[in-house]
Amino acid sequence: MSTESTSLPFRPPKRIRKRISNFVFGTKYAIDLTPGDHVYAYSKSNLYTHHGIVDADGYIIHNVGDRDSYKKCRYTNDGRCPTKYGNRKCGILKSCIECFKGERQLHKYRYGIKNYNPWRPADGGTTTELEKDPDPKEILKRARDSLENNNQEYELQYNNCEDFAVYCSTGQTRQSKQSRRLRFFMPFIKLVPLSNRKIKNIRNH
Repeated sequence: MSTESTSLPFRPPKRIRKRISNFVFGTKYAIDLTPGDHVYAYSKSNLYTHHGIVDADGYIIHNVGDRDSYKKCRYTNDGRCPTKYGNRKCGILKSCIECFKGERQLHKYRYGIKNYNPWRPADGGTTTELEKDPDPKEILKRARDSLENNNQEYELQYNNCEDFAVYCSTGQTRQSKQSRRLRFFMPFIKLVPLSNRKIKNIRNH
């Protein structure tokens, strides 16, 4: 048997592979980010998604259950990650993309999906039938006002990170379908062994 190594076939750059995946399989990889984009990243367990709004400087404004969990950033040294106002434990903060997504891939949230089904796993928490505000300046204004005033309470079932990002993107304060689905299942989830630890991790994210 020959032991000579064979050269690997040409592999397109990751950016191109993501574009192909988005086009062919309908994935939602975030490739070209613009201010006002609603982005999200899956948790390590893939059980939930964390959402935020891209600011003009490329940082992410998002709603979290424990702002103290975002310590001094190890990716940047500009002193702006994290940025938060007030002493409330939960609420809005601004962080760099790396602190926001961790080691996971960044995805773009989809708006205006007419055949949206909140009970379909591929849709819940990643898409909505709501229409996005066409003016990114208005989206950023809502996000920045919430950051500076810290007027958003974090509540897993009623006002979580997705609800906040949807509010910034649409101007509507109604709950996302993901929140409604989570609230429906929460009494059953709490009966599952070790689920309380998972719920705590989601609350603190």
